[in-house]
Amino acid sequence: MMASASTSGGSARPWRTALLTLRDESLASSSPTALLELLRRVLLSPATPSLATSAAALSPHEVGSDVAFLADTAAAVASCPGADDALRSVCHLIYDVMCKTNMEIDSSGCLAMLNKCHWHFFPNSGSVNSKNSNIWDMKISAFSMVEDILSKVASNMTENLWQSVIEVLRKVMDFVTARNLVIESSVMSRFYTSFLRCLHLVLADPKGPLLGHVAGFVANLQIFFIYGLRSSSPPTLAPKETRTDSKPRASHGRYRPPHLRNKDGGENDSLEGRNSDSEYSRYDISSSDSDLSDSDGYAKSGDRFRSSKARLAAILCVQDICRADPKLLTSQWPVLLPENDVLQQRKYQATLMTCLLFDPITKVRVEAASTIASMLEGQALVLIQVAEYKESSKRGSFTTLSSSLGQILMQLHTGALYLIQRETQATLLAALFRFLILLISATPYTRMPKELLPTIIKVLCSRILDKHSNNTEHYALLVLRSAVHNYPSCANMIWEKLRDNVLNLLQIQSFEDQKYDANFGPSGPKEESSIKERCLVAGIKVMDECLRVSSGFKGADDIKECRLLDIQQISDCTINKTIKSAPHFEMEAAGSSQNCSLDITLGTSRWIEVIETHLPQGLSHGSAMVRTASLTCFAGMTSDVFFSLLENKRDYVTSSSVHAALNDMVPSVRSAACRAIGIVACFPQILSSSSLPGKFIDAIEFNTHNSSTPVRVTAAWALANLCSCIRFRALEVHTDPYAGVLNKSSISLLVEVALRLAKDSEKVKSNAVRALGYLSRFIRFNYQAATINDPSNSDSVFYGDPVWLERMVQALVSCVTTGNVKVQWNVCHALSNLFMNDTLRLQDMPWASSVYSILLLLIRDSNNYKIKMHAAVALAVPVSRLDYGSSFPDVVRGLVHALESLNSNNSSLPSNFKQKDNLEKQLAFTALHLLSFVSPNDDPSLKDFLTKKASFLEDWLKSLCTSFNNEHQPLPTEAINDEDGFSPNVTQKVMLSSALQSLLGIYTGRNQQVITQRFEQLARSIA
Repeated sequence: MMASASTSGGSARPWRTALLTLRDESLASSSPTALLELLRRVLLSPATPSLATSAAALSPHEVGSDVAFLADTAAAVASCPGADDALRSVCHLIYDVMCKTNMEIDSSGCLAMLNKCHWHFFPNSGSVNSKNSNIWDMKISAFSMVEDILSKVASNMTENLWQSVIEVLRKVMDFVTARNLVIESSVMSRFYTSFLRCLHLVLADPKGPLLGHVAGFVANLQIFFIYGLRSSSPPTLAPKETRTDSKPRASHGRYRPPHLRNKDGGENDSLEGRNSDSEYSRYDISSSDSDLSDSDGYAKSGDRFRSSKARLAAILCVQDICRADPKLLTSQWPVLLPENDVLQQRKYQATLMTCLLFDPITKVRVEAASTIASMLEGQALVLIQVAEYKESSKRGSFTTLSSSLGQILMQLHTGALYLIQRETQATLLAALFRFLILLISATPYTRMPKELLPTIIKVLCSRILDKHSNNTEHYALLVLRSAVHNYPSCANMIWEKLRDNVLNLLQIQSFEDQKYDANFGPSGPKEESSIKERCLVAGIKVMDECLRVSSGFKGADDIKECRLLDIQQISDCTINKTIKSAPHFEMEAAGSSQNCSLDITLGTSRWIEVIETHLPQGLSHGSAMVRTASLTCFAGMTSDVFFSLLENKRDYVTSSSVHAALNDMVPSVRSAACRAIGIVACFPQILSSSSLPGKFIDAIEFNTHNSSTPVRVTAAWALANLCSCIRFRALEVHTDPYAGVLNKSSISLLVEVALRLAKDSEKVKSNAVRALGYLSRFIRFNYQAATINDPSNSDSVFYGDPVWLERMVQALVSCVTTGNVKVQWNVCHALSNLFMNDTLRLQDMPWASSVYSILLLLIRDSNNYKIKMHAAVALAVPVSRLDYGSSFPDVVRGLVHALESLNSNNSSLPSNFKQKDNLEKQLAFTALHLLSFVSPNDDPSLKDFLTKKASFLEDWLKSLCTSFNNEHQPLPTEAINDEDGFSPNVTQKVMLSSALQSLLGIYTGRNQQVITQRFEQLARSIA
């Protein structure tokens, strides 16, 4: 140990000696000139041993501290005449140390080095066109060091420090691009690349806003989009007066033509000098990934002095800005994307499409496509709402934002279609098709030229028929799927070609000879088989999308009770829930000639064809991906289509799903099978089958034990859907329609599975809570114990054990206190179902008080408006004052406090904005419902509270009167009561009148004459 330490100390002695000497003597050398001489004597003399090697023996922290001091010292002597060589040597020394050690330097040290680079290498008065290659080589080394430091500390920067670094980089950027002049040369290309990589590292991990810098950065970065491509020959920056060098050139280094050699053989007056190049070979700043790995290498592509590195870094910086905040780039779209003549190469104002179409380097084109895709991904909603294409002759001198965006989208389509028909490079095609998928999703084709979308479909179909490239076919199918999903009218246009294509892919080889593992075989066939499988999976997914369109699929059937719908106050803007797996029928143009017919006959005929020819081969395929995609098709079926099929076809759908759920060993296949079961389980008619419900229950229960979380999630989802279906039939039919179909053990099994899943992960728990809510809605708990096993009782199937009820409530309370947002609002929905069970006497339930308290806490404390709204819905379900029991005063007080705090509780969560109107309406509805129950016989504390809040209640009720008087609602005499005591057709105007009368009774009984007069006047205003 001692020997090792001694050896380490000895090897580090040269560095320590030099740095200690420099530190000590610099205290006495106050002038920059003296510091420069000290620096040359201590560190830069030829006799100085290899300091970088000796520094490797020191701790990273000590080296970092020494390097920071060395940088400060170098900056202090920068103003001295003749300091360039010393500064250049110091830069190389620091860079060499960084390469040979794991130096630790904090982010503040990085900022200090950046400041030195800015103030000393880029003074306010100076020319970017300096002809001294040593200066630029020094700047390259400096930014290479900064790049290395930023790669280590960028993620740990504070916001203030990050903003300071951005400010410095912005100033450097403004200087090097002054007057839009950039120099195309080997040295300058290396410099621009090193600087832009530093900027990329900072922008890639933003710590603060970029609002004040985006316009400047984008304008400067755009200059580099065609850097190195403007001229066919490199510029000459040597002095105008040159003489032939009479001295023989050195035996090493790059050949230099005579007109670039100076009279004394010096090689430091040209940016193309040998010295800079040889130094660059020592301190190469190339990226970690091989830039020569592409098939289009530098030599073949004509990428002079590797200028593509600068172009690539500039595009990456734009991509970083877009990912940090897509909205910031909205105003820069006309700068980054073309509005006209996209196929014309631009030599002076290049756009990202210029890079994508014309750059000779594939990497640059791929990143250009990825950057455009990022821009589209962030602004899809804005484009769909705003963009509109107009012919140039229809536009005046002023171009509106909508017209400008429409022109840009048209040019993006033109360029993309041009490349799709001609490009063969696989990597670029992948990026190009991803860009096209997002472009189709973001484009409002109803306000674009009529022939645009059909043209895209035609081009993509031609790619599908290309038998020479399976990769091309795979990407084209992915884009087609996006087109059909966003514009269902495309389904009829591609159905026949797609159907034949998928069938051909299924029949490529005999499935009888296939092994279970589709990847079996040597490496060549394995790769080819993998490509074909991806094509087949993509084709089946497009076919699935077309089937959903022709079936009119809009999501799983969610049958809600009229009573609960009347309680829920949902505005028109949020009543329609977007289902990701459903085609976007609402985006179709009204009256479009291409509209896809939703005639059930069309969907039925296509399903019969697929069931007979495609799915048998797909479900028996050796590839798990193919089987998964095939089963997923069943999850897009609708009730109308399912029951329009012949019985043998329906049996095939259900038996295939159940068989895969029980027997397939691959989790993704089981998950898809459970999803198919969950969709069919939503159809109430399936409960008429003698065996199907039992098979579904067995398959669901079996998969709830699976070790894979996605399988358990879909199994729990199918369980909740099946329980919803049973609930619907149990409440709609008052006799027992399930003799021989469902029995007591089946219901018991459903309850036990749901209770077990309520202890699982969050996504599983969310669906388990839904299932518990549906079960608690129809199970009857008001029986005598002796009747549970009485076979003569026709309703015995739905009788529940009291222990079930207790365990259900405990599970719901546990989930609402420990679950995430989705679990919590599903618990509120489940409690609404529980409260609607007319066999319960809520006032006698020992758990009722705690449940009401939990709902009040959610309304008061939850940050999510949807949870607040569903909690208010649950509190509005009980139909009488008696149901609230002793909790009634607390519930009334809690609702009034919630109404008071509603205006002051301005949530900043974006998800709450669209729910705020719903929450206001729901709280008002629930409060009116509760206030209609108050009476002079209530607890004195409640009456005191209502008297204290009389002024607030008056103002609130007046605002409701104003809004209700502006609506056309039925008269109070038109309300019709149903059998359970609730009035589903009662309007809020009637509820308002009832609440006013109840409050009047309170105030009259307490001799509050002034308050009573005001409320009487308010009551007359709505009579």
